Amino acid sequence: MRILPAILALSLSALSACSSTQSTIANEKTGYAISRKQAKEIVESSILANFSPDYVNPGPESSLTSSGYIRFALDTHTVNATAIPMRGVLHDGTPSEGYGFEVVSFGTMPISGGSKAKGVYHLIKQQAQMAGRVLKIQ
Repeated sequence: MRILPAILALSLSALSACSSTQSTIANEKTGYAISRKQAKEIVESSILANFSPDYVNPGPESSLTSSGYIRFALDTHTVNATAIPMRGVLHDGTPSEGYGFEVVSFGTMPISGGSKAKGVYHLIKQQAQMAGRVLKIQ
């Protein structure tokens, strides 16, 4: 009989977990004509702007990924931002290389975690648009 409450608790915990993905490539079919260095800086600065530095993992130097997390009691929510190399065409039809971005959010704090993820994604797009021209995926 003690197994049933444990199963119910695990089931409720699994149901309360939340994840989402926002992507300039998959959702908007766009990227930006920027360098690898610019893409890395955009990812890292967008995470740092939305999370306390104590809760940020910039990832290895060679990585184009950075993550931040929030924690309260037993709940944790993580947001990963990644720059993805891609090819596309500029507005004038010229083929070009650049980077698209993806923000993945997961954890047990869907309201505050989702808000953090949206903030990261919005800032990434804003910085990328200022840094380079838009690439369309064909």
